[in-house]
Amino acid sequence: MVKSYLPALIRYVQLDGPDKLFDCFNKALENCDINGMDKLVHRCAVAAVAIKNSFSTEVLNIDSNFRKISLAPGLMRAKIEERGEDDFKETIEFLKEYN
Repeated sequence: MVKSYLPALIRYVQLDGPDKLFDCFNKALENCDINGMDKLVHRCAVAAVAIKNSFSTEVLNIDSNFRKISLAPGLMRAKIEERGEDDFKETIEFLKEYN
């Protein structure tokens, strides 16, 4: 299913998609005490893994935005673990499994 959307994903990444994804992730993580923000953190992590896994190694080496998206799951996991909160155990396990 993702392969049918590959041109759209490529365009998204080319248009600073990784920065937008990180901004959304960081804002949700900063405001995790607000209802529903923990789910948004998890959704951003899932999106980062899905986008990363949608591209071949050759595509990931096209430019810096593609390299950013390939590093996103690891960076997200590090930020979550840095907080030391138990609210994100499911997200950390997901990122450990798919990163």
